[in-house]
Parts: sequence; structure tokens; C-alpha cells
Amino acid sequence: MQLYALLCGPMLRRIEPSRVCIWLATSIEPIDLSVSVYLLTRNNNAWEEHLLNTATTYNVHQLGKNLFVALMEVIGIDGDFMTLTPYGYDIDFHFKDEDKVIYEKKHITSDLGGDKQITFSLIFNRIFNNKRPFSYPGLPYPVFVIPDKYYPNSRIFYGSCRKIDGPGSDALNGADKLLSSDWVKYSKDKKKLPDYSLFFLGDQIYADDLKPTIFSLVQSIAQQIMGYDETIPEYENIAEITMDDFLLFLMNYEKGVNDYNIEDINLLREVAYFMPISSIDRRRNIVLCLREYFSTNFEIYKFITPNSNVDLGGTETYRPLDIIEAAYIDYINAKINIINLFGIFKVYSGNSNSKIDLNEALPRSYLLSSLKTKPIKVKDKPYNERRDFLRKNCSISTDDEGHLLSFGEFSASYLLNWGSFQTNPDSIIIDYDIRVRNLEGLSQGNARVKRLLANLPSYMIFDDHEVTDDWNIDGIWKKRVESSVTGKRIISNALAAYWAFQGWGNNPDHFPSGFIKSIIEHLKTPLSNNGLNDPFKSKKFEDTVLNFHDWAFIAPTNPLSVFLDTRTLRDIQEPMGYYTSLNDDKKFKAAKLMSKIAYDKIEVLLDKNNYIKGNPIIFCAPTPIIGSPLFESGQVAMIDGSFNKNFTVVTRSKFKAPGRHARDFENWRANPKGKYDFFNFIDTIIQPSRLVILSGDVHYGFHASAILSSNLTRKIYHIEQFTSSALKNNILDDLDSIKQLSKYSTLNIGDEKYTKFSESYPNPSYPSQTHFELKVRLVEYSEIMDKKTLLIFVNNIGLFIFHIFIENKFLYSDVYDSLPVVISERVH
Repeated sequence: MQLYALLCGPMLRRIEPSRVCIWLATSIEPIDLSVSVYLLTRNNNAWEEHLLNTATTYNVHQLGKNLFVALMEVIGIDGDFMTLTPYGYDIDFHFKDEDKVIYEKKHITSDLGGDKQITFSLIFNRIFNNKRPFSYPGLPYPVFVIPDKYYPNSRIFYGSCRKIDGPGSDALNGADKLLSSDWVKYSKDKKKLPDYSLFFLGDQIYADDLKPTIFSLVQSIAQQIMGYDETIPEYENIAEITMDDFLLFLMNYEKGVNDYNIEDINLLREVAYFMPISSIDRRRNIVLCLREYFSTNFEIYKFITPNSNVDLGGTETYRPLDIIEAAYIDYINAKINIINLFGIFKVYSGNSNSKIDLNEALPRSYLLSSLKTKPIKVKDKPYNERRDFLRKNCSISTDDEGHLLSFGEFSASYLLNWGSFQTNPDSIIIDYDIRVRNLEGLSQGNARVKRLLANLPSYMIFDDHEVTDDWNIDGIWKKRVESSVTGKRIISNALAAYWAFQGWGNNPDHFPSGFIKSIIEHLKTPLSNNGLNDPFKSKKFEDTVLNFHDWAFIAPTNPLSVFLDTRTLRDIQEPMGYYTSLNDDKKFKAAKLMSKIAYDKIEVLLDKNNYIKGNPIIFCAPTPIIGSPLFESGQVAMIDGSFNKNFTVVTRSKFKAPGRHARDFENWRANPKGKYDFFNFIDTIIQPSRLVILSGDVHYGFHASAILSSNLTRKIYHIEQFTSSALKNNILDDLDSIKQLSKYSTLNIGDEKYTKFSESYPNPSYPSQTHFELKVRLVEYSEIMDKKTLLIFVNNIGLFIFHIFIENKFLYSDVYDSLPVVISERVH
């Protein structure tokens, strides 16, 4: 695969009257960059252009031998750019004369001698935009339009979960087609100007779930852009965790040995884990752990112990406590092998069908501390070995193979998703059985996506798949993974790539020079050091990136749009002493998605952006704050095991053990105190006249209209939450149980308890007093899947409009070349 000079971009990023930011990635270093801006006016069917007096500043960072990222900032010398006005832009590149500049398989030479001056799209030297792939019909350049900042007037495309080879058609196609149509219709007399913004709400790439051919493409691109063999730390003599290790851990826990904590085990969520510690409590916790382990790891569900005539189960998975406790006591006293005691038992191995993997259940930190580490070449870890590599070295669990490891691989995934890589679709499709349309964007060279990103300002926040599934799901996960040298490096690589390809352009002023320097110095060292990292610079890189917690930001829309970081500033799991109807069974607990520090940082951002209490506001939350009760209650059922009895027939699901990190149990419902904290922040700090929440993640689109009443301030807040489905990862095309729950959801959609519901939130200081009442109504859409459509599962992108009234649309296309279907509603 040949690397073109322009790998990715140009992408419009943050735009406001005072500046316009443009990002791109190249395979050779530009020695100078400048942007020309043209005021565009339409006279009849022709566009007239007027060159403006502007200045360009830029930063270029080398991330690999053949990977440079650049961010340009353009200002108007004669004054700010006007809002609601079309501007065209052109980019002037200067490369060294000896550099080989490749575009569309052609070597571009210098006509004038000296450095090569290449203009992006100027008519006399049109190179990168020769066939107008970045311009909409009739327009001479890619364009930008700055939305009105003087009164609320926002039109925002929003979406998440774009897996380049995911099921279904890419919803970004629908946004591109709508934008193209708007520019064709625009005229001086009919000023329906396409002043949209584009919000990405998480999972812009999938680092943990690659099909073999996509993995191969990513590896090939990574090798080319980095120019050396990347390494990652691995532990020497790493081995599978055995049952003896597990029991030794439990014995040390019972003795009260430091660092042997029951809550570090990824098994039950039951509250017994978090009871006050005493010898009796420890014994009870151990029995619960053993019960779960043995009740889900036998090769068959029905068996007889060699020392007893007791039937332990039939088709049920429950094991009597007394039998297991007796076995545990025998093990401690007689040091007999508990596996022999229980008879028929299958210990986990790489190709086993066992339900609980001890490598995922037991924390490795106490086993890893005595092991030496060594650097290994990432390319030497093939596709089918990476799952075991992660399990053993850093406790990252995944059901899929092909997990990304190196900075180059994470970067290559972004380039493949957004960049200029032409591939042969037949060579991809032959490797695995999916429909041709699942690879439409890749086979078309991402044509529509590249054009869309060049003409709309985009703002991006991460969720988990940019790093790994369930990233930082709770404090226990974070401790387990980051206590490993391998885990620290993988997460640091992922976050550094996120900064380079997503975070940087959200607000260039937001990242301290020391933060950027630590990334660049770490990445540049192997270029001059035979591919080897410098341990000191690598440690500084990891410490800097992992300790950076200012990823949240505000986009300059009107109303202001606040992008929430719900991953790096979570509250660790705490004793579940705050109860509502959402957790009245009192069995489960999960991390709060935002801690007090996270809210404090948002308050500082609001002050810097001159937010006035009482103004309308938009919150961009990767995961819906107000969830669908049908879907979320089914999710809880899957966690506690009842799903396997009550839903198996409907969903055709497979049994899976109810571990702490199973089934993505990390929504806002999972920790009601977290929802209370959000409502309290709204009630005490924001007090908006209108609150809108834009979200994604759950792979189904829906609209929740709510009223939040505060009994303390006596204020009432109207909330409209719009949640888009996946951009490209249609869950109805998959048979996994949580995804099949989606189909089950449609069967009960008419039940009023799932369409209208209320939630009460007590005051934590005075539990008998209700602080907040939330009344929610799910809005019906026109017939799509059935007569009462509340949850929309097809790939779609949302279009939110805030003007005199609020409007929301969902756009989707059945196939790449079809016109978008629009589902529209107006909220007064």
C-alpha cells in the first residue's frame, strides 16, 4: 500500500469568528503551510470569490518516520470572520525539493526549482482537489460557515460508534448527501446556509475488535508510517493463573494480608463484597467467590461429587453453600486439591469453553511484581495471540482478537477510517462472510467522509473503544490494568493517538506544551535510536498522558456545547449507601461516570467561556444520562444472571458469567448517586432555561423528553435528550445476547411503563427527603420497524436544531449510494 503525501484531511476543527482551525496528516514534512481564505458570493449559478487578508500560524509534529500531523490556525487581519457567511479555503504546501510527493500514484515534481510549492485546490495548480473530492457541487473550494454567536441558532450533526467494517451502511453518508443538497439549493435569495457543526460522541475507532483483514491493513499502514519496529513491554515467564493461585489469594485475604482485597476480584457484584471486614465476613465472601466460580466452570451442569451422593444442580447453576464451604475448609486444613474433591472439572485453557477465566477474575499485580520485563516487537504478536497476550500481561479482557497495541497501530486505524487509502473490496470481502456494503466506505476511499470532514467543523470526545472495551469501567479495572507495565503503555499509546487525531483540534489552547513535548520526545526517540525507546522518556510519556485529566471541553456553539469526559475522571466504586428505585435490590454497584473533580473542571470551563447562569445549554454525554428503562432493566437482568433464565429463549443468548465487568454495566442508572450529582450540578451551578443532552453509545436512537423538579430550589427544568444510534455498527445484524435484547425491546415497546416513567432522588444528607423528581416520556416516531417506534436501531446520525423551536432528525441510508431517509420531529 503506497503512502500518499496527504494521508488524512484537511479536516475543519474548531471554528469561531476569531480563528479557523484546520488539521491534516502528511507522510512527508511540510516546511511551510499557509491558508488562503475567500469570501464567496453566489451570483445566479456562479460563485464569485474575493481573496481576504489573513494570517496563518501552524504547528507540525513528527510522530513517526512517515507521519506528521499539522494544525493550522487562520485569523482575519482586517477583523474577525463574519458569521453565517460562506468562505472558501485553500492550503499552500511547501515541501523540500528532494522529497517525493505522491498523490493519486503520481510523483509531483517542482517546476520552479527549490522547494515544491503545491496549492491544495487553486485552479492553476489544483493537485489534491483536482477532481473536486473535497468540494461540494459548483463550489471552487472546500468551505466553512461560522454559526451565529449572537443568539441561539445551532444545527448539529451528532453520532458515535463508527466501526469501519461494522454492519450496515455508514450514516455519515447521509450527512454528506444532505450537505451536498443544501449547497446546491443555496442562493443569494434563498439563504438556507449550511451552517452545521459535527459532533463525534465516542468510539470513533474500534481498537479492540478488528476483523483479520482490517487488522492486516492496520499493521501494514502502521509499519509504513512509523518506519521502525515498534515495541511494547511484556513480562518474562508469564503464565496462566491456576486454581491454586486463586485459592492462595483467598487464603491470604482471609488472613488479612495487605493487598489481598476481595473487591479486586472480577466476579460477583453482591454487596457482601463491601460489608465491614471481619473474619466472618471474609469467610462469607470467599464462599460466594467459590460458589460462583464452581457453579459456572464445570463442563456439565449436572454432576456428582466423589465424596457425596448430593445432586448439585440438574439444569440449574446454583451450588449449596455448605458443600462449597466444606470443600474450602478441607482445602485449608488438609491442603487437598479442591479440583479432585469436586471431580469432573475442566480447568481453563486457551481453547476451553469455561465460563470464567481466572486471568480475568484474579488481579495480577501481586503475581507480576516479581517478574522481569522485556520489550517485544508488536509485529511479532499475530492476530490470534493478542487476546491471550492482553489477559496475561495486563488483565485487559476482550472477546475478540486483533487488539491494537502500539501508537502506530492506533494511528493507522484513524488513517484507515478517515484517510486516503484505496483498497480492493474483493480482497477484503473474501476473508470473511459479510455483505459488500459493510465495507462501502473503505472500498470507496472514504470519499464522502473526507468531503464531509473538510467542510464541517468537527468536535470529538472519546468513549471506551478508542482505547479498549470497558476502559476505566471502575476503579478496580483501572488499578488492575495500570499496575501492569504493558497496560500502562497500551492506554498511553491510545490516548496519545486520540490527542493527535481528535483531541488537539477541539481546542488547541487546551494542551500544555509540556504535555505535547512528552508525547513527541517519546515518539521521536526510536527514529534515531535503532527503533528502541528511551526508558526515561517512555516513563515520562506514560505518567504525563495517564495523569492528564483535562479532556473535557466546550464547543463555541450557541447555546454552548459542553463535552463531558466520562472515562478518566470517574469516581471509584464506593459503598452503595444511596438507594432509589433504580437499585432497590441493593446488590449492585458501579463507578460514578463523573467525580466532583470532573464537575469542578466543567465549572471552570463555563466561567472561561462566559456562560451566564440561566442561559440554555447543551451537554454532550457519550452515554445517555436518561436511559431506556426496558433496555437497561434487561441489562441488569443479564448482570445478575436472571437474564439467562428469563430472556434466553427470546434472545437466543449464550450463558455468560455475571462478572463485575460483564455486559457493560456502566450506564448512569448503574450508580444512581452519579445521576443525582449531575442533577445537582444542573440545579446549583447551571440553572438553565433549557437543557439539551446529546448522546450515543447504546446503538439505538431515541428521544427522552423529561421534566426535572427540585424540591430544594423549587425550580423546574425541561430536558430534551436525543440519542443517536451507531453511525456504523448496526446491532440488529449481530446475535450477541445484549444485542438481541434490542430485538426483544421492540416486542414490548407499547407497554406504558417503558414509555412513561418517574424517578425520585433523595437528598444524600437527609435520605427521607426527596430532592429531585424526574418524569420522563419517550417520544414516538413514525413507523420504521413497527407501528410504535421508540427505539431506532438502524445506523443513523442525529441532526439537532436549536432555533426558535427545537427540532431533531435521524438520517440513515440503506446503502452507500441511496438518498438519506429522514425521520423528523419538532419540540416546542
